Amino acid sequence: MSYKVTWEPRGVYCKFYGLVSVNETFVMLKQIYRDTRFANLRYRIVDFVEVDRQQNSQSEINKVLAVNFAHDYSNSQRLSAYVLSNVDGENGDLYPEHVNIFVNEADAREWLVENLFCRYYKSEC
Repeated sequence: MSYKVTWEPRGVYCKFYGLVSVNETFVMLKQIYRDTRFANLRYRIVDFVEVDRQQNSQSEINKVLAVNFAHDYSNSQRLSAYVLSNVDGENGDLYPEHVNIFVNEADAREWLVENLFCRYYKSEC
């Protein structure tokens, strides 16, 4: 297993490391969906910083990301932050407003706090 799922009060932190596969991504997503806490999920952080780029083909990494992004398009009520070691060339215009990409977890969490506050506690930000 090359991932770890950590539940937080209103969200979930998913960390991938080493060798990743599309199959394991589906297993991880099913694990989240089947959990009773899923109904109250407001955010998801998916961290790929420790994925071994030497062991994984770029094609496989892209497939894993595509599976995650597809899930995000299907649920606009939940915020999703992706942490990638290299975001050069990423085009933020391709992602819906409830999805963003960061180079570190701290920036991802800061974005989540700002957006969760706006979404749930203020009418406009």
